[in-house]
Amino acid sequence: MSAVSKHDGETVETVETLGATAAAQAEAADTEKYLVFSVAEEKYAVEVVRVEEVIEAYGITAVPRTPSYLLGIINLRGRIVPVLCVRRRFGFEAAVTTTDTRLVVLQVRLGEELVSLGAVLDAVHGVVDISPSDIEKRPSLGNSGDQHIAVTSIAKFENELLLVLDADRLLTKEYLDDSYQHLGQTGQTGQTAVG
Repeated sequence: MSAVSKHDGETVETVETLGATAAAQAEAADTEKYLVFSVAEEKYAVEVVRVEEVIEAYGITAVPRTPSYLLGIINLRGRIVPVLCVRRRFGFEAAVTTTDTRLVVLQVRLGEELVSLGAVLDAVHGVVDISPSDIEKRPSLGNSGDQHIAVTSIAKFENELLLVLDADRLLTKEYLDDSYQHLGQTGQTGQTAVG
């Protein structure tokens, strides 16, 4: 597993370079690259091609009247990016921010639009190669909460099971109603966010 280095307030790792080389390496090895992270003691994975970057989780400006899992917005080099707490989105209690807490900026599809979304995670462990043959559809567990809306499959990696996230299901119009529009309007009206 590739380690993710830590820097004070700097971008922890820009995954664009990983994504560019990941496609070529994965095609040759018949594997795909996944970013592995933890939320509430469970390990998850998301395709590296959906990850813009991994940064320290700070400088989030709260926006009133949004769902509790939407923490607010950040200013990411001039772009206003909504940020959600994955713990809260999955129905867990919010955790205290630690030195391991990270904000992963993902590309997600919201309707027909591709948008950036910040996701606060307990820890990022690195990037791994997973063969498609080691990924199985998530078994039907009935209506078992918000976590299972976004978890679409299970990956076997070494001696662990990783819950594979569909990034597009973290942020849906059904859950947001007009909150995403409100976040976008707030960013355009000049509220300052530090990122």
